[in-house]
Amino acid sequence: MKTRGFTMIELLAIITVLAAILLVSFPTLINMTRKDKERQYNDMVTTLCKSGETYIYDNEDMFPGLGTEGNSIYIELDDLINYGLVKNNEINPKTNNNLFGRLEYIVQADKSLKCNFNPSLCTLVEDSDEDGKVSLGDKYACRVKYGTIYNFYVLSIEGKKINLIMDSNICNDGTNNYDRTGYCRYAWSETENNDKGPITAMEKIYEATKDWDRVQNIIMEYKDEENKYDKIEVTNEKMEIFSKDGTSYTINYEEGKQLKSRLPKYSEMLNTGCTTSKGSCPSWIVDNVMYYDVTEYVGYDKYEQNKNIMSEGQNHISGYWLMSASDGSSSAYTIDRDGYISRSAGVSSQSSYGVRPVIDVLKSDISN
Repeated sequence: MKTRGFTMIELLAIITVLAAILLVSFPTLINMTRKDKERQYNDMVTTLCKSGETYIYDNEDMFPGLGTEGNSIYIELDDLINYGLVKNNEINPKTNNNLFGRLEYIVQADKSLKCNFNPSLCTLVEDSDEDGKVSLGDKYACRVKYGTIYNFYVLSIEGKKINLIMDSNICNDGTNNYDRTGYCRYAWSETENNDKGPITAMEKIYEATKDWDRVQNIIMEYKDEENKYDKIEVTNEKMEIFSKDGTSYTINYEEGKQLKSRLPKYSEMLNTGCTTSKGSCPSWIVDNVMYYDVTEYVGYDKYEQNKNIMSEGQNHISGYWLMSASDGSSSAYTIDRDGYISRSAGVSSQSSYGVRPVIDVLKSDISN
């Protein structure tokens, strides 16, 4: 008996039917996956809220407003981790990233607590123009890793991505404590040749912030805006700095530790209003630049006055490096303590300049 296979027309018909079934069922599968993640997320929030209540009632003396209707009590997720109620490596089912945020408990009329969870990496500290929207100069407190919160300002906005600049320079140990002479100062490049780009400064900022596991990885390609070196390429595997002659320098990551922050861009500073004229930068750009034992920005016109009335501190820092090179073969751009973009810093100088981290966050990662 002869066996007959499918004809071409029959095969096409079968493929068409299967494609139609897949087309109809695909949205259902997507919806089921979304609902499953939503269920996991809701279960997680319920567990967090119960853990938070346990923490509150175990430490009632810390919450004097516990018995007053309408009062709000805030619990940082880090507090629950430190207390042993939540795992440090908890994952948000919706994002598959490390979980961060805080719990708000509102005291009800019957003294019970209504719980809300805010899964935000950064929470608003100061709305610069009080418009209720994310805008340049807005100040946020960001949980960069377990137990560590730093303040950042909105430096630039790119669609759904927000670039935030830390309100102070970062040191070798990942803190912003200027406790040792020269401890928070770095060269911009390894030689007197800015064609090589910001090798040393990028290495230092990587070393200082590689443990910021609550912050997303920096992925970028940056063309030097002044064309003194060629470009920087950053992936999840490595960072490469290319010189104009075609050679490159590679910064390899430690296993599982990618680049979490970068230097600010020259163009970003121009966008804030900074120019090469002294005093042109807004004060938040020059926050906490340590000079002569003074960290607050008092304006470049007060510099000589502060210099004369205060002892010359051992932790004198003149400013911080930008990512772009400057005019001369041995200079690079900085933000100077006098509140402007400086062109004259020697690229190998470690005498007074440091690095100030810029991190990338999504609008969904911040809370107003």
